[in-house]
Amino acid sequence: MNFLLSRYVLSVVALIIGALWVVPDTARADEWPERPVTLVVKYSAGGGTDLILRSLAKAMESELGQTIKVTNMTGGVGSIAAQHVFDQPADGYTWLGFGNFLKHFRPMGLVDITPWKDFDMFLAGNSLASWSVNADSPIKSFEDFVELARAKPGELKVATDGKGGLWHEVMSMLGATLDFKVNLITYDGGAPATLAALQGEVDVVCSGLHEHIEFIKAGKLRNLAQFSGEDMEVPGVGTLRSITNIVPETKDMAPFGSMYGIALKRGTPKPILMKVKAAIEKAQQDPGFNKMLEDRYLRKAFLYGEEADRKAAQLEVMAANLFHELEISKESPEELGLPPVNEFNTWWPPADYQPSVVE
Repeated sequence: MNFLLSRYVLSVVALIIGALWVVPDTARADEWPERPVTLVVKYSAGGGTDLILRSLAKAMESELGQTIKVTNMTGGVGSIAAQHVFDQPADGYTWLGFGNFLKHFRPMGLVDITPWKDFDMFLAGNSLASWSVNADSPIKSFEDFVELARAKPGELKVATDGKGGLWHEVMSMLGATLDFKVNLITYDGGAPATLAALQGEVDVVCSGLHEHIEFIKAGKLRNLAQFSGEDMEVPGVGTLRSITNIVPETKDMAPFGSMYGIALKRGTPKPILMKVKAAIEKAQQDPGFNKMLEDRYLRKAFLYGEEADRKAAQLEVMAANLFHELEISKESPEELGLPPVNEFNTWWPPADYQPSVVE
């Protein structure tokens, strides 16, 4: 009898202890954040992803009441940083600073992460693609660049972000559209790619206008074209031509550029996600954040929940089909379970998709 009683008492104690383990989890989510948050930016310091997300994080701190520590983890077009964040607990204390909704990972065979299933993503801003040369370059216009690229196939060095990155992607598309071939030199982000042009390591840099604009204003870079969809007037510089007015085939793609935001591992409690959403909304009204956007020719944006998932899936479908056509992907769209681009609207949402809990 004593033995049975002891077992009963132990069972009751175990249930109580188990309940104590469960209850604080909910309490902690409601009280989050109780310590500093780490934001892991997937590209190098000084680039567009780093610039906009550091500014956003600073503006979010007052709303959250905690410090947001920003760190850079480069390599694999961001896949190393994404895997690191994915391997952390879904407790809201480790965020991923992303670009372009992580669309390159699966098509490039970089990491087994499906962004629109494995992360909750919050879009915060956009940038514009830009082509620039060193101020001393003999290349005076985008037309000069194309002419030289055709005359010397594979000889002109063009700096972009990592293989499969957005700027690498747009150069591949342009080469196929305009029938020219260049030597694409990849760097860990747009900032080091821009530095390569400044130092004369490459002939042309293709990255973000925000990464070029200060050097353009200082007379160290000459802009060949930007991808806003219309010519832009920059005080003290003059007109920055839109590539859509040079290459009519690109009109349907404008504006074209990177998309920046914050991602949390899927499974993060809803109260935490709602606080992150509210903090981003508040941060986007911050005067300092908005001045940074204006000064760098960046654009504010906001997308989250199922709309963000749909955008991420759509971009992944586009990347998978393009990379397969260019023969630089590891698997075909069909092997990845993705449809042709023109069938996306009927395919979405796939049967195994579960929407985020963010409202």
